[in-house]
Amino acid sequence: MAFMDGHGGVRTWCGYGVFAHNAVKISRLIAAKNQPASIKPTGLRSTRIAETGTGPPGKSPPSDLPLSA
Repeated sequence: MAFMDGHGGVRTWCGYGVFAHNAVKISRLIAAKNQPASIKPTGLRSTRIAETGTGPPGKSPPSDLPLSA
């Protein structure tokens, strides 16, 4: 499989990954569009992110730590 080695192979595999990701996203959007309004789609990351917030996970660091050592 020499044609999949090097930069050409990397570009090909990255293209396959982008294509697969976009295909999944588009199919989920089409499925959500075709469902009745009373049924909320589940299992989508975008809905979970919107419900939980966009900040970093966990607690914030203590404010009494020195900024330099």
